[in-house]
Amino acid sequence: MHYSILEDWVDKGRTETLPDEMVEYLEQLTMVNQLWNSQNSPNKILQKLQASYPELNAKTARSRMDDAFTWFYLDDQVKKDAYRNMLFDKMLKLVDATIISATSPEDYDRASKILLRAYRVKQLDKDEEESIPEEAFKKPIKIYSLDTSEFEDLPEAPDRKLLAEYIDQMNVTEAQALRIKQDAGIEPKQLFDHEDSKERRQES
Repeated sequence: MHYSILEDWVDKGRTETLPDEMVEYLEQLTMVNQLWNSQNSPNKILQKLQASYPELNAKTARSRMDDAFTWFYLDDQVKKDAYRNMLFDKMLKLVDATIISATSPEDYDRASKILLRAYRVKQLDKDEEESIPEEAFKKPIKIYSLDTSEFEDLPEAPDRKLLAEYIDQMNVTEAQALRIKQDAGIEPKQLFDHEDSKERRQES
């Protein structure tokens, strides 16, 4: 319940003063995070949390610890990722401590192995899932126009008069020339061409 209120508060960018109960809740989360960063075990954290806040029972104290791990280590609201980030952070600190206290090549080798484990814990060895852009789900807008003058990347429309003259010079029949002109948009298309009409009259 408290965690949902905190999320809502942050998401909506509210600026009014938090209730005293929520202030105490945030203090408890901060305390858990500080204890964890001080290398305390989960059991030690629960003990110290309940000692500082006697009104918390074991179940509520555990809930506070889970909320703290989620709040301070989570980016996408998935608990597995929260613990993964938490462990990764711990392992990096362990690598630093191992290197600082190293006295032999074996110590550096041990640090590199810890670093490799941290790499795997963070799942950096796995390919990221490719997300489909939102644009792919949007219905494309199509514009149909005979006027191509506004589209600079399209070739210029041919001169209709010159094209008609060229078709007239082709070695084709008059009917074929008319059909070519119709297909080229120079002459209007008819429902039935002359040859078709002639054949229909002969059949009737």
